[in-house]
Amino acid sequence: MLPDVDHRAVHGLKFSAVLPERLAVATVAARLADFEGARAALTEPVRLQLAPSS
Repeated sequence: MLPDVDHRAVHGLKFSAVLPERLAVATVAARLADFEGARAALTEPVRLQLAPSS
């Protein structure tokens, strides 16, 4: 899953005027994505702890 992209970032691309909008958005999203960070977060063990009831 790729992050949402602000259209101002798309217009900041060097060749944004000649890129189709969908490709420009995908390019910026791929640059912003942190695949290694997401992979690390998803492989960490998870521990759920319930709060004591009153």
